[in-house]
Amino acid sequence: MARAEGVGRADGAGGTHGLIDWIRSGGGNKKFTWHYSLGFTVTEDLEKLIAKVPRLAWRAAMNVANRPVGDTWVVEICGRTGLEDWPDDMRLIIRRSRIHPRDKKLTAYEKKTGWRYSALVTNTPNGPGRDEVWLEARHRSHTHVEAAIKSAKQTGLRRMPSREFAINHAWCQAVAIATDLTVWLQQLALDGEESRAEPDTVRPRILDIPARLVRGGRRRILKLADDWPWSRSVADAFTHIRALPAPS
Repeated sequence: MARAEGVGRADGAGGTHGLIDWIRSGGGNKKFTWHYSLGFTVTEDLEKLIAKVPRLAWRAAMNVANRPVGDTWVVEICGRTGLEDWPDDMRLIIRRSRIHPRDKKLTAYEKKTGWRYSALVTNTPNGPGRDEVWLEARHRSHTHVEAAIKSAKQTGLRRMPSREFAINHAWCQAVAIATDLTVWLQQLALDGEESRAEPDTVRPRILDIPARLVRGGRRRILKLADDWPWSRSVADAFTHIRALPAPS
């Protein structure tokens, strides 16, 4: 029987012995082969290793679309100095990017070099198409999860309605459905800013609007307010929806 494979990703809070060991064990199930891609704390000892990296060893960072990320570089540190307590198959990848004026909590080394550093660790083995640039891009691709959680919070996940688990469970399901419907509305019917906006923006512009639903000539007519700034966006959304092919 083929072993089920998967990748567990987390930010720096996940770079612990306990989580790494659990993922490497397949969650305790021998049928699973799991890899991890976890953020890792950049300590002073790690900064000493970074300082030894030759300038030409740094490679331009890419995103998941294989496009360069501006003034951002990646390198894999292969030495085991300071990492003896970690699994032998653990790969350590460093990312550096130019310090932004809004960056805070910089270390003395970062202020000295002008670069901000972050690290990730993974047990995905090296091979064709699995170099440090690809692995770093794969790790970064999980950041959209935070945006999805933010959208869910704006749709009702921020507050649970009850002390009862069953009621909160039903509430979370309703939030998930509402979040998905909002995304599909944006993908299929909205253009411009509204197609990328968060729920707190879509709701008052497109969903909760000043309008009247009237009947006449055996038809239902939605009358939009003439002075509503986004009436045209709502009308265009209905046009896009009506143009969709009927489901098979």
